[in-house]
Amino acid sequence: MQRPNTIVALPLIVIKGLGLWLDQARNLSQVEEANDQLKLHPLV
Repeated sequence: MQRPNTIVALPLIVIKGLGLWLDQARNLSQVEEANDQLKLHPLV
């Protein structure tokens, strides 16, 4: 149990992964909103 580095690194990796996941979710929601706007106001 003499591994302080892994104990510190694991939460950082989890936080970074959650941040990336949140960014992807935010991008997906923006894409869906853009698609909805295109359906409401078609370019053609």
